[in-house]
Amino acid sequence: MKNLVLFISAFAFIISGCKNDEPVRTTALYEFTLFRNYPEFLNGQIKSVNEQCFWAVERDSDFVKGEPLSRSDRDSLKWSSDFTVYFNEEGKLTRNDDYYTPDETRSWVTEIENGLIVKVTNIRGNAEYTYAIATFDTDNHWESVKQYRAGVDTLMSSYTFATNPDGYIRESKTFNSLGENTRTWYYDIDENNRTTALKIYFSPDSLLSTTKYSYNEKGFNTSVEFENSKGVTNNWKVEYSDYDDMDNWLTCTITLKDGQKIILERKYVYY
Repeated sequence: MKNLVLFISAFAFIISGCKNDEPVRTTALYEFTLFRNYPEFLNGQIKSVNEQCFWAVERDSDFVKGEPLSRSDRDSLKWSSDFTVYFNEEGKLTRNDDYYTPDETRSWVTEIENGLIVKVTNIRGNAEYTYAIATFDTDNHWESVKQYRAGVDTLMSSYTFATNPDGYIRESKTFNSLGENTRTWYYDIDENNRTTALKIYFSPDSLLSTTKYSYNEKGFNTSVEFENSKGVTNNWKVEYSDYDDMDNWLTCTITLKDGQKIILERKYVYY
């Protein structure tokens, strides 16, 4: 279950390394995308990523792509939308389009100054719905974000962040328009900046939910385990079957808690 409620927070990074004296480019699916809680690091200098979801249909002792997930399917499963995300040459997210149905798209469009995402606007249909303004600390990591209703400039909510040395969120606090703390998010992050666990609290002594994440040797998510304070659980497992020449996955099959299967397909455009 990918959480569909987008809280406004941090940004996508370019991570650089060295291999045979050549820089290794990594593009992160992270903030302002469906992967804000568990960043996915992709290989190469990526211009765009498109993902589509289909039901898996059994055929000849195998599973193949069936019909696309409908809006009612997604609502029933609490599953995420299809999407296309776009990056500039520095690896900063410029736009995220979420497709709930062929006729319903929600977009997040960023404004970048001096290499930092300073504003993001949520567009529904052809109208601006909300916008958010960011502030940064001395390390150019996100410090806070305030979200406003577009057109009337009314404060809706605000967020504060604590990050690790690489700028990935380890703690986030959500506040309503009255300045009351409504949620606190704590992230366990491994040495590769991957989220291994997320705990959400309503108050310091009121745990709402815990989610655990596992990864394969390529760094891609293989399982998610969720449990809320009422004992309601959900989980799924991911198997990857196809990769491109950059070693980014193209096809995977997700097995849900009840045994249903979903096939995801990816398309990448590189610089």
